Amino acid sequence: MAHGLIENGRPAQALDLFRGMGREIAGPWIYYGNPAAVFDAARTKAARAAA
Repeated sequence: MAHGLIENGRPAQALDLFRGMGREIAGPWIYYGNPAAVFDAARTKAARAAA
C-alpha cells in the first residue's frame, strides 16, 4: 500500500505505513535490483513530504 501511495504522488500519506513496516523490506520493493536502496529512497521521500 505504501508503494501505491508513493507511485500516486501521495508520499506523506505513506509515512505511517513505513513506520509500521519498520525495516521489513517486502512487497514490490523485492522486485527491484537493490530492494533496500529503493525502499530507503521511498521512505525518505515519504518522510520529507510529511515534514
